[in-house]
Amino acid sequence: MVFKVIVIVIIGAGFCWNLFSQSSDSTLVLDQLVREMLQQNSDLQASYNQWQVISARAPQAGSLPDPILGIGVMDLPVNSFAFDQEMMTGKQISFMQMFPFPGKQGTRKAIVSSEAAAAEQNYVQKQIELIKILKITYFELFYVDKAVATNKHNGELLNQISRIAESRYRTGKGLQQDVLKAQLELSKLMDNLLDLQQQRQSQVAQVNFLLNRDRSDALAKTEELKFIPFEKDLVELQTQAEKNNPLLLSWQMMNQQNNQKVKLAKREYLPDFSVELAYT
Repeated sequence: MVFKVIVIVIIGAGFCWNLFSQSSDSTLVLDQLVREMLQQNSDLQASYNQWQVISARAPQAGSLPDPILGIGVMDLPVNSFAFDQEMMTGKQISFMQMFPFPGKQGTRKAIVSSEAAAAEQNYVQKQIELIKILKITYFELFYVDKAVATNKHNGELLNQISRIAESRYRTGKGLQQDVLKAQLELSKLMDNLLDLQQQRQSQVAQVNFLLNRDRSDALAKTEELKFIPFEKDLVELQTQAEKNNPLLLSWQMMNQQNNQKVKLAKREYLPDFSVELAYT
């Protein structure tokens, strides 16, 4: 009975090792994933398109209103609609252009320009957020791949120990508890490997989602990571954050936009001008 259980455990362990075997020698390079995500991520593309749409409205907001071309008839008899019946009957063509009060046009353009600048910073912030998520997921994948390699190595050692303990027990030179102990440790290792497999599947699905790939696409093992010392101090980080943080810059642009809206609202009370040319 003990022998049958041991054989099942050993076969199961071999199956678990195969679950994590890699069919390719290629490695998953983080920088390449980041570049692909910046090009393919659908949420990022939507944020970019929004920025471009708002930017395209800025020149229109600062341009003059469309001119009005008019065609009319004066003193036309309604009983006959004849142009030669009355001497005062005439045809008219006109052209009119509206000119906003000075300052209105530039303020409208400034409002849209501030909105476009805020949309640009939102796009940059989206890039940063997605890169952070991708890198965290990649590092989790790196941990899982290393844990799998360690467990596979330990599993091979436990398999050898199990076979030795079984052989000694069958020849009467070993104890049954040694066999059971090796079997228990191997069973725990198998459970751990299955947990790691589930973790990796979840992380692979997350990476594929960020890259706009099919979530079931397989990924190679992660590359070796190099330790890079972090040498910047807190004051320098705070200075850079205040100067370059896209979220703060976006808020500043929105504040400028609100100020321009207040300025425009005050100028709306001022009259606009129009110039009309007519030929009869």
